[in-house]
Amino acid sequence: MDNLSINSNTLFFSGIHMDLLGRLEAPALIGASNPGTFTSMAGGASLNSASIASLLGLNCAIIGMVGDDQQGDILANTLKARSITNHLHICPGKSTGSYTSVIEPDGNLHIAIADLGLNEEMHAGWLLEHYADPMEKADIWFLNSNLSTQTLLSLTDKTLAQRPKILTAASISPSKSQKLAPSLANIDVLFTNIAEASAMLDILDDKQVDAPHFDAQTCIARIKEVGVAKGALSQGEDFLWVWEDNTVRKFKPAALDRIIDVTGAGDALAGTFLTGLANGISMFQTAPLAIAAAQMTISMLGPYNSQIDLDELKSLAVHVKEIAI
Repeated sequence: MDNLSINSNTLFFSGIHMDLLGRLEAPALIGASNPGTFTSMAGGASLNSASIASLLGLNCAIIGMVGDDQQGDILANTLKARSITNHLHICPGKSTGSYTSVIEPDGNLHIAIADLGLNEEMHAGWLLEHYADPMEKADIWFLNSNLSTQTLLSLTDKTLAQRPKILTAASISPSKSQKLAPSLANIDVLFTNIAEASAMLDILDDKQVDAPHFDAQTCIARIKEVGVAKGALSQGEDFLWVWEDNTVRKFKPAALDRIIDVTGAGDALAGTFLTGLANGISMFQTAPLAIAAAQMTISMLGPYNSQIDLDELKSLAVHVKEIAI
């Protein structure tokens, strides 16, 4: 990926809220008080991905619902500061969504609570009534499983007149990804991880299993079989699997000295891949840069690293290795 020339518009749906990030001073002790600190900041899958894509030059806009409260104002100001077009709808009497996480000292997530009921109110009919113009003008859509099952089905419908050139989706979490499963056949590009992919396949198989039980290659083969032509599947810090049409490739990130906070790693991957897609660049060529963006994100507290730029990503991407399958 050389110098980027962005002429595409990318529209992100939901996935913008306040993050309350808790960091433990020692490994969690269940059933007891644990010393630590909390930090509040803007977050959400769409905001995090759009922020990275905007840093790399992509024209981004977000549709979302917020409350008529201070948190909603913070999110609006964040969009302005990050050069992301604001299509936020203020809901009187409602509270802005929040995501509260507890991070272990090693940077991994211990537990999180997502209070995001407003996203369920974003029905396809309401979106088309209020935001038909930006939906029609966007070349790329980024959906995620914060939306309801029916909204996802309606927005991914291949007969929808407003359907963009490229329709992408992120599965967010194992429990939420189940809402995305019925829409898989209508998605062009999928961003997921092995736990989320397993959960989606369980729904397709009419099963419910608590732990991931499909390997990465099986997940990808099944998802491709459903009809998703391109995508990226993460195995945390171990591997990133990428597929495009009939080819699957596997990438190994360089080892990091320390992980500060894993929040936003998948969003950074998605934002970088979206920028590549907008430039007509292959998923395989973008993969090392996407991994570099994720690693820059998890090397600091919070889901967004404002220091990410193309030159820095290129310098880090050389350390990403492709692994033979």
